[in-house]
This record gives sequence, C-alpha cells and structure tokens, in this order.
Amino acid sequence: MTTYLIDYENVHHHGLEGINRLAPEDYVVLFLGKTNQTVHTDAAIAISRTPARVVWKKAEGSGRNYLDIQIASYLGSLIGENKGSKFVIVSGDQGFLAARDFWKEYRKDVVVRLQKTIADAQLPQNGMKKTAPPLPDHDQPADTPNGSPNGAKDLSEPLRPSVKKLVSAVLREHNLLGGNFKRVHDIIRKSKDDDQFVSVIENSYLGDKHRTLAASLLPAFRAHHTKQ
Repeated sequence: MTTYLIDYENVHHHGLEGINRLAPEDYVVLFLGKTNQTVHTDAAIAISRTPARVVWKKAEGSGRNYLDIQIASYLGSLIGENKGSKFVIVSGDQGFLAARDFWKEYRKDVVVRLQKTIADAQLPQNGMKKTAPPLPDHDQPADTPNGSPNGAKDLSEPLRPSVKKLVSAVLREHNLLGGNFKRVHDIIRKSKDDDQFVSVIENSYLGDKHRTLAASLLPAFRAHHTKQ
C-alpha cells in the first residue's frame, strides 16, 4: 500500500495523472485550500474511476503555508500511528523536502517521496535519468527458458490484439500515433524487465510532455510478458 497526499492547491488536476493505475489498497488524500475548494471536471472523473480509496481534507483556515503545514502534520500522524510505510507527497513545493529528509533520518522503515504527479511516483526511483540499457538481440541465446524473464513469454512473439489496443490508446493520448507504434511495439517485445523498459522509453521520448509516457505504457508491457 502507498499513501498519496495531494497538495491540490499546488498541483491542481494535473497532479492526479496516473490515479487510474493505483491499486485498491492504495490510499489517496486530497487537500484543498480554503481559497481553492472546487475540483476540475477531469479530476472528478479520474477520481470516480480509480480503484484506490480517496478521501478529502478541506482547510478551514488560511495563511502562509497553512495547507502545507496541515499536510506535513497529517503525514506525521499517519507515520506515528504506523498507518503505512510508503508515502508520496504530490506537490511542486520543494519545502516538503524537509519532511522527506526528516523521516529518512528518523524512521528507516518509512519511505517518503515528493513528486509532481501520481504518475511520476509510479516510475522507478532513479533519482536521476538512467542511460538506457541496450535492448536484447533476439539472435542471441536467451537468458531464461522461453526467451524472457522467468520464462513468461518468448520475446520474439508479436503483441496480442488486446495489448496493441492498449498501446494505441496510450499513444493517442500522448499524440504519438503513427510511426511511434512500431517503435514502442519493438521496445515492449525486446525489454527484459520493468526498469529496462521504462529507461528505454524515457530516453527515447524526452521532454515534459512525455514524462508520464513510460508509466502509462507499463500495463501494456506487463500484459505482453504475462503468460496466457
């Protein structure tokens, strides 16, 4: 389980990117400031469709850093009551790094991260961009039975129609249809694990507008490499 504390006053509906891919055991807390107690239509739709549990916290007061202090205090109360060990503060406010660093020092069993969107938190915790590992050559001997991790699937197999449909939907959402389909198709088939797949996608599609692409495509990659 991961708990997401959303500084909605700071990130607005953009911070909820990826909420549809959360697990039922995940917990989302949206903090609304006194001057910002309305929710964008896109956010309301996304929240209604997520399998995760979502609750709202409305600030009744105002003032400098009022909502930030409430979020940090709520985080502390959850950790103090041992209600989880993985927390993500979704905000663009770098002041929350102080809370992250505090818990990193005092509670080794707790992980607190600061991300600008839920989707960013779903990517591997690199700390920095990794150089993309080379994709495997299908002419070389496979490392495991059936030519893929854990013997799940032959990497040379084409994508199933359901996976192709998922890839097309994601690329359409990111305005990347066309020649990009074959490119992503090959990356999905040739990547051996999540980290390699995400790293190759991240290094193939740079720029802020593509920063959630890898997380969006992960379900398609995993579906392809799952036994049927």
